[in-house]
Amino acid sequence: MRLSDLLGATVSGRDGQVRGVVIDVRLAQVGPVRGALAQLEVESLIVSIGHTGSLFGYERDVTRGPWLVKAVVRWLHRQAFVLPWPDVASADAEGHRITVR
Repeated sequence: MRLSDLLGATVSGRDGQVRGVVIDVRLAQVGPVRGALAQLEVESLIVSIGHTGSLFGYERDVTRGPWLVKAVVRWLHRQAFVLPWPDVASADAEGHRITVR
C-alpha cells in the first residue's frame, strides 16, 4: 500500500458510520538507517471530521510560523484526532476506505 492510498481515505467504524478523512500520517523509524534510506512503518493516522486540507505541522505546539495561519488551521481541524495504527481493522487501497476496530 502506498502512502497516497492512505491520505484522503474515508475512515469508518465497523457499523459503516463515517468517522472522518485521513489528512496526515505519522511514521516511525524501525531499524537502522542504511545509507540514505530508513525503514519506516505507519504509527498512526490523523483523521479530520470536516476538512481534508493538510495541517502543515500546525497541530504541533512547537511549530513556528504566522500566528494567523496557525490559528486558522487549528480552528479548521479542531475536531481532528489521532488514530493509532493498531486500531485499524482493514485498509482498502482500491476503495480508498479504512475501517476501525
